[in-house]
Amino acid sequence: MTRNTSSALHRLLHRAREAYGGLQRLQNISSFRAEYAYTEQRPNGPLVAWRNRTYRVRGGRIRIEEEYPDGMLIIRVVNLQQGWIIVRPADENKDIIAELSPEEVGRIRRDVKIIPANFLAHADEYDLRYLGTGPVKGYRGLCLDFVDEETYYYFDPSSYLCRRMADWATGHIWSFHRYRLVDGVATPHRIKIRDLLGPIITAELLQVRYNVPIPDTLFSPEAGRASGPGEGSQT
Repeated sequence: MTRNTSSALHRLLHRAREAYGGLQRLQNISSFRAEYAYTEQRPNGPLVAWRNRTYRVRGGRIRIEEEYPDGMLIIRVVNLQQGWIIVRPADENKDIIAELSPEEVGRIRRDVKIIPANFLAHADEYDLRYLGTGPVKGYRGLCLDFVDEETYYYFDPSSYLCRRMADWATGHIWSFHRYRLVDGVATPHRIKIRDLLGPIITAELLQVRYNVPIPDTLFSPEAGRASGPGEGSQT
């Protein structure tokens, strides 16, 4: 339900959806798997690096693996309204498994919901406001306000791709760079996440595919480690 029915809002939604590959293509995405190289720079602190492997299947199944240079593996799994964290300390073969709190499950599901491509696929269901070209809260671009999630999207006036997402609920500012078509979907290959309190995270996309088979077994607490870094991420 787009509360603001202005022609400018609908024109922006239409052009942005076309820039990402078209509304039907976005709505038909059934699965996503990707591998990223992450780094985090904290003020006056060391650079921290890890690998992230993400698996998502329509209907609320999400798996996020974080593997660190020392061998520690942290996996978060969400299956509908349930979730688990699986930790394998470095140099150990035994997994430590605990349930995620409902708040943590909700946070992970929300993080997926507000991703620009996912947002555009379902934007007609949301309460939106068109805020103009800016600057809006210090940033320029064709700005849409996702009211219920306290999130602003800033679209490039030439390409209509989302260049910045301001998640005011968490204080995170996302910027999206190096868009390329993958399976017909415009996909950013570099993402920067800035915490208003200081840390900056950079994610370099290494491999990604849409609409590929992902085993249901990956979304259970017994799944443990996937078969390898490349599992589910071949291009």
